[in-house]
Amino acid sequence: MKKVMVVLFLIFGYLTAQDFLNDYRDRYEIASPRQIGTRNEGVVFDSLKQLPPRMRGFGDEEYFEMFIKPQTRDSLNVRCVGRWPFGPGFEVYGDTVNNILCFGSGSGVLVFDINAPSNPVKLSQICVNGLIMQVYLRDTLLFVSSYGNGVEVFNLANPSSPVKISQIDVPARDFCLQDTFAYCVAEDSLRIINIADILNPFQVGACMDSGYVVSVSGDFAFTGGRWKLSAIDVSNPANPQVVNSIPAYVYTLTVDGNHCYCVLNTDGFTIYNISDPMNIWQESQLNTVGGVDIYKLGFYVYLPGFVIVDVGDSANPFVVGDTSLPVYAQAVWVNNNFGYGFVANDYEGLTVININDPTNPQVDSQYYGADNSRDVFVQGNYAYVANLKKGLKIIDIGNPSNPFEVGEYDTIGTFPYLQTIWTRDTLVYIPVEWPFVFKVLNVSDPGLPSLLGYCNMKTVGSDIFVKDTFAYVVGSNIFQTFNVSIPTSPDSLHSYVLPHTTSRCVFIKDTFAYIANADSGLRILNVSNPTAPFEVGYFTASEPVYSVFVKDTLAYLAALGAGLRIVNVVDPTSPQEIGYYITTGSARDVIVNDSIAYIAAAGLRVININDTQNPTEVGYYITSYAPRRLFFNGTYIFAACFESGMDILKWDDTGIEENDKNRIAWTDFGFALTPTITKRYLNLSIHLSTSQNCDIVVYDEVGKVVADIVKNKKIKGEIKEKVDLSNLPAGVYFIILKVEDKQLVRKFVLVQ
Repeated sequence: MKKVMVVLFLIFGYLTAQDFLNDYRDRYEIASPRQIGTRNEGVVFDSLKQLPPRMRGFGDEEYFEMFIKPQTRDSLNVRCVGRWPFGPGFEVYGDTVNNILCFGSGSGVLVFDINAPSNPVKLSQICVNGLIMQVYLRDTLLFVSSYGNGVEVFNLANPSSPVKISQIDVPARDFCLQDTFAYCVAEDSLRIINIADILNPFQVGACMDSGYVVSVSGDFAFTGGRWKLSAIDVSNPANPQVVNSIPAYVYTLTVDGNHCYCVLNTDGFTIYNISDPMNIWQESQLNTVGGVDIYKLGFYVYLPGFVIVDVGDSANPFVVGDTSLPVYAQAVWVNNNFGYGFVANDYEGLTVININDPTNPQVDSQYYGADNSRDVFVQGNYAYVANLKKGLKIIDIGNPSNPFEVGEYDTIGTFPYLQTIWTRDTLVYIPVEWPFVFKVLNVSDPGLPSLLGYCNMKTVGSDIFVKDTFAYVVGSNIFQTFNVSIPTSPDSLHSYVLPHTTSRCVFIKDTFAYIANADSGLRILNVSNPTAPFEVGYFTASEPVYSVFVKDTLAYLAALGAGLRIVNVVDPTSPQEIGYYITTGSARDVIVNDSIAYIAAAGLRVININDTQNPTEVGYYITSYAPRRLFFNGTYIFAACFESGMDILKWDDTGIEENDKNRIAWTDFGFALTPTITKRYLNLSIHLSTSQNCDIVVYDEVGKVVADIVKNKKIKGEIKEKVDLSNLPAGVYFIILKVEDKQLVRKFVLVQ
């Protein structure tokens, strides 16, 4: 009977999820994967912005998986060296006592001094392992919720040097704090965490309740989501109980006293009376205003649009003043001491609003804008990142562990829709998708890129390849050639119409252009005469092809669900597949170096292609967001990771797996480093519930044994070991605890 109930529950859950996804597709005109790549792509991407980050899945934007589980940060032989984590402005929250502001952008948090609110001064930045969902400041503590990574807690006593002190291991879509408790909304439940000792938070109670947002007043927590607004009695934190639910599609909410202030998806700003949580009723509504965040201060409610609503009379709220922001504003916070509001304003970044006159709020300034990173090209100490709507970002990678932005080029007053980029010497070539313009930039001073020349083009600019004095651009069903011998006067030579409309990537080798097409696989053109290209052959793949890399006589294709396909093109008129490897995740880009293929698929996958008929995976790294494009500079792999910026990764041909996924469960034993390092000594505490033979070994980052701590020793209960590390150089090391056929790996960093 239990099995039948489980099956019925799973079927119901699947149908509910499908109903949600179908409704979402219908409501926001989601295109199928085959439609992506046309001008419809911009509409599709923008449609996501109508939901706050915590309400949308963070996978490939072409699949819109609404119920993605939190990602496990996993790796094998690949480590993350550094990250430039910035993307859309998602969250903002401040501290009016110390005048500190925290701005969540992509998967990073910027910490500002706002003593001069119209000119915030950046103090520090924090990288997290998932896209920012919420930030909250309490005294000197910063709480950061990111998708798939729980709630991280940082000490901001010195805001110029944040220090992570603990983590709440709950995949929280949203959270709020009251007294000594954190109330977290996870995928399917409300969980109450005791944070009295912030260094050791622990869960004290939970109840089933699916929602996206939460707010607490007194003894009741209120949660909202697509289906309902719920009231939960939390007077006993160990045993919270849902006491009432009313049907509503809640984007966001906040409770204060006897009222719950909501934004509903169709009915706009709504005030519910919650004086009796058992009898919630709608007191008023303003269906002409809305947003995906609410900040209440005194008698005013601020919506990120930017709209100020007077709620002094809850039965008759009215708009005091507003200023229409040009994009999908995501979050709002107000510092009334100075009369300023701060908006996390998507790709426009941090927007400062002067509200000294609430009836006439004015945009004061904008800072740190970014969107989603689509492509990256590395030259020397700089990475040139193509941000879809924010244009070119120039990142100093002289110290790969601490990359930082030094310059940008944006198309003022328009939407660049920049998907790809190519750099050579002091020139950057960018095909701007909308309007269709091919541009050449001067980046001799990376801090001040400038326009040298431009000409019109006929394509959406999905990819670019520059060779000799020619630039080749593909997009939609167009292959276009440009003469770039005179950078100040690039010239369009010819455009060739391809038989299908979703060209994704172009690779030029010798006199041939290899074009990855999402509809028809691989197309091969003869470009010996750049003014008159013509097709000579094609290869049809079982899945859409997103990228192609040609080495010697082989073309390597990234073909979404079909993974890596290896095609012999010694005869371009008759390409033949000779091998393949089905990757974990959809393959979106491929780069080949020597006998290794680097694949963008559910992170980075490293494939040994010595035997082209039987490729094998030798490494991987699960990035915070599935990468779009890769670049390899001989030492590092640079990944353009959509909304979470750019990751800098390094692969070693030997190494250690960092994660204990699918290995020994924590319930079987404990394995702790307490603390990690003390005066060059490593302290270990190991506990096994049953007597088992164990090995404990320390490896360096390339897999070489540097210390045998325990060798084939039977352990039961707890033992402690102290290891002298004084003879080891600074670097990354791994401790492996092996128990029969299982193992657990922990990483530590040794500094001088």
